Formats: sequence, C-alpha cells, structure tokens
Amino acid sequence: MIAFVLSVKLDERRILEVSCMPHYDNATITQSLPKEEWERVAALATCLYGGFESEHQVYDLFTKEYGMKNTVIKAYEKIMGGTMGNEEVAWWEREINGINCQMVIERPYASMPQWYLGAIRFDNADADTLRAERAASGLGAAGICDD
Repeated sequence: MIAFVLSVKLDERRILEVSCMPHYDNATITQSLPKEEWERVAALATCLYGGFESEHQVYDLFTKEYGMKNTVIKAYEKIMGGTMGNEEVAWWEREINGINCQMVIERPYASMPQWYLGAIRFDNADADTLRAERAASGLGAAGICDD
C-alpha cells in the first residue's frame, strides 16, 4: 500500500490531505489499509493539521455519524476499466472548529464487500468556497452536509 501526505498553504488557506492507495493485482486489491488502522491515519492527519480538541476528535465523529449523518454516497460508472476508478465513493464531511474535515471511503467494485479508506482531507476554506470548487469540478453532490 502507498500513502501520500499533501500539505498546502495559499495565503490564509491551509489544506492537508493524507491519501491511501491500495495495491492492485489483476483488478483485485491485494493489499490495503485495514479498517482497524483507519483511526491511526485519522489521528496522524489530525495532529499534522492541528486545531482540534484531541487527535481522536475527527475519527470519533466519523464513526458516530458515517452512513447516517454528514455522508454522501455516489455511484459511478467505471469508465477506465482495469484497476482504475471506483464504482462507489462515500464522503463523510463535517466542519469542526472552523475546519472542513472530510473522509473519503471507496469501493472499486460495487460487488466488493469491503470499503477502503481513500483520503482524509482538512481545509479551512469557508463552505461557499468549497461548494463552488466542487461544483466546478463536477463533485457538487459531495459538499458539506447539514447537521
């Protein structure tokens, strides 16, 4: 498995993303981050970004709300074939202490029983800016969900 950390500062805007990429072999995921390890990745990202009450604040809210609140699940047609792309992507998103927090969970094939952690993102841009950026990129449905 490969993981990337991206950190950007543009004027007053701060963005941090930790992306997890599973390893594929002939369109089968052979290695990925086990669900039991998601909390550790979220804690790392939370510590790196800062501004939270604890390193577990984001993950604790994610586990409490995912699938029931602040979550959007979107199906896609796999157009790239082979190992690229996902048939289903879920976004959990919530603002915490003025920071937009997002966990992206992916399922390459709808028939797979498992979901995989794709990324954890933190961004201090306001909600209107984030919605406009997502709409421009075609991800308009994956915006901040109201409580």
